[in-house]
Amino acid sequence: VTPDFVLAGAGNACPPNYQKITSNKKCKLAHQTQNFAKYQGKEDDGEWPSGCYFCDSVDGCSDGTWFNQHSTGSSNGGSRPWCSKANTPKVPTPAQSYGGMLFA
Repeated sequence: VTPDFVLAGAGNACPPNYQKITSNKKCKLAHQTQNFAKYQGKEDDGEWPSGCYFCDSVDGCSDGTWFNQHSTGSSNGGSRPWCSKANTPKVPTPAQSYGGMLFA
């Protein structure tokens, strides 16, 4: 089973099948799934990753999870984005309807 939230490697991007967390509420949920330093709050700063990210012993960043409202942000030191499982399209069921007729 794929976890709902993961910490990506240092940078400003998420691994395949994951997406950046873009809401403060979801950022707090991601933070609560781990036993890390405290939730630090919101900011709007182009020098740090956009969305939800985590710092641990990163110069210029208090340890913990941050939510950055900046539209693009950028990589900075060892800061790591929090990522959530990407929405994947639903696979159609074997039975599908075409023009009012059901084929199975």
